[in-house]
Amino acid sequence: MVYRTVRRLSNVEHKAIVFVSHFLDEVVALTDCVTILRDGQAVMRADTSDLDEARIAEAIVGRQIIAMVRAEPKQLPDTAPVVLELRNLASPGKVALCP
Repeated sequence: MVYRTVRRLSNVEHKAIVFVSHFLDEVVALTDCVTILRDGQAVMRADTSDLDEARIAEAIVGRQIIAMVRAEPKQLPDTAPVVLELRNLASPGKVALCP
C-alpha cells in the first residue's frame, strides 16, 4: 500500500517525495534519483537508473562491500496472535485499503 501511494503521489499527482530508507530494494524500486548522506554530508547524488544496490551500499558505508547477503524473512508460526487488523480503511481520494 505504501509503494502504491508513493507512486500515485509522484506519477499521478506530480508531488515531490522525500523517501528516507536503509532498505535498498525500496530505494531502487521507488526513486528516480538518490542522494546519500554520510556524517551529515551528501556523498553521492545520482539517477537511480545508474545505480544498483551494491553501489548504493558502498556510498552509504564509504567503502566497497565484498558481499551482500539478504536475510531470509522471518516466518511467523501459524498460531501467532493477530495484534492489529484493519478493515475498510479509507481516506477518499487519498488512501484505500483493498479488502
